[in-house]
Amino acid sequence: MAIVKCPECGKDVSDSAVSCPNCGKPLQYSSKAPLEPAPQKKKSGTLKKILIGIAVIFVGLIALGIIVGDDKKASSSGTSQEAAPKENVITVGVEELCKEYAKNEIAADKKYKGNLVKITGRVDDVKKDIMDSLYVTLKRQGDFELCQPQCFFDDEHEDQLANLNKGQKITIIGRVDGLMMNVLIKEAKLVN
Repeated sequence: MAIVKCPECGKDVSDSAVSCPNCGKPLQYSSKAPLEPAPQKKKSGTLKKILIGIAVIFVGLIALGIIVGDDKKASSSGTSQEAAPKENVITVGVEELCKEYAKNEIAADKKYKGNLVKITGRVDDVKKDIMDSLYVTLKRQGDFELCQPQCFFDDEHEDQLANLNKGQKITIIGRVDGLMMNVLIKEAKLVN
């Protein structure tokens, strides 16, 4: 008597058993010929179908985004005879802007975030962040003020920024992006 594997479930079975005690499969074999291992069930293509479906949806969304993006470009590229309305610029002081954010960030975001501001102040630092983005921070009146306007410039302004000095009075127009330790101002440009 020998122990063999059931061809259906793969469990150990005596070669003298008429059927598998585990799954009930009738066993027909010669005790001299070993049983073949249980055949592997074919995995359904369900996972493959799901992945293909996700890929198709993803590609469709990208294509839709490109089409929508192109439509926006086409509609704003001057097909209309009317000129785009000029955006309002809020003039604000360094202290006023920072104090409003310190007092109530939500109210300050409502007033400034996404809007262009014109701000005049003295240069505190001219630096690059960890992503090599150029920025200038404007000095506040107190020596140990943590929150400052931090104005980010495109690389095309690098030569202008290279000529700035600490303490120099400058005016910047840029778009407020909210508070993250400093009041972030993006798309900044120096105004003469």
